[in-house]
Amino acid sequence: MAKIIVKRANEYQNAARKYGLYVDDQKTGTISNNDTESFDLAPGTHTMYAKIDWCYSQVLTPTLHEGETKYVHVSGMPHANLVLLIYIGIVALSVLLAYYTEIDIILFTVPTFPLLTLYYITLGRRKYLTIKEQDIFR
Repeated sequence: MAKIIVKRANEYQNAARKYGLYVDDQKTGTISNNDTESFDLAPGTHTMYAKIDWCYSQVLTPTLHEGETKYVHVSGMPHANLVLLIYIGIVALSVLLAYYTEIDIILFTVPTFPLLTLYYITLGRRKYLTIKEQDIFR
């Protein structure tokens, strides 16, 4: 047998929700925020992806040899934590500018994060989650 060890990133977005893990189009388990799961698989090439609701990751195709262990990292929307922090900063700056000056740009900055999220849950739903093979977890 061979083994795949899956590590999920620690993220704010979707922290309370589990991702479904699929190997060869069969649900093999779920993974919580900042958790690690392992699966024993037969040697050979497999397809693997993560799913949450109707959103997916791209498909990963690891090839496993007898007794081999592969490491896979799963995370949410690319750079979600950074995007959220930048968004909060932009909104805070917009509120301060509107309060202390007559510049009112909050109407332009507020929709940016929701529009990005809207893209990832509609047209980009196959890129909402990220899955990649790693040599070892960092």
